[in-house]
Amino acid sequence: DKIVNALTHCRGQLFQEYVKTLCQTMADKNSRIIFHYIPPEKTKDHEEVCDALMLQGNSVDIIEAKSRQFNEGFKYTGNWQAVIKFLEELIKKASEQIQIAANKICKGMIKELPQNVKRIYPIVVTYESIPMYGKMQKLIRSKVREFGYLNDKIFAPLEIINVNDLEQFMDVAESLTVVDILAEKENS
Repeated sequence: DKIVNALTHCRGQLFQEYVKTLCQTMADKNSRIIFHYIPPEKTKDHEEVCDALMLQGNSVDIIEAKSRQFNEGFKYTGNWQAVIKFLEELIKKASEQIQIAANKICKGMIKELPQNVKRIYPIVVTYESIPMYGKMQKLIRSKVREFGYLNDKIFAPLEIINVNDLEQFMDVAESLTVVDILAEKENS
């Protein structure tokens, strides 16, 4: 059990570092994006702000990386209830972390970030694919509201994307940003 926990933690740390690297690469490719990572030692409460931040004007992407695998469990058990429970736990934890980061940003607790943020795009990057359309998208967003997070008008709807989506985004990162894509999706 200790070995499994250690390996899970290690995989999570590696995944977070990889997502940060992808975000930094996007910022390097597009001058409209500013990448930030605020480590625990840079905050008063010694808590990490989030896994990655990308600023674009007065909009910010708050990104949480989640590497836990749940499709494997379903493949072996066929238990959808366990998958739904796991998904709810993931949504609750990620939404809470994004809410805490947003509160710190909006209250001016992070000197490196502007205080005039007008729109926050909450994004969860997963290791495995979770469909974000139709009934699943509706379920996920209703769970976020039910948990009491990300309800302020400053928040765009929560997006859950797969790391592969982020990797493929690199092909257009010179001309488009994540904010551009999510704003377009939100307005359509």
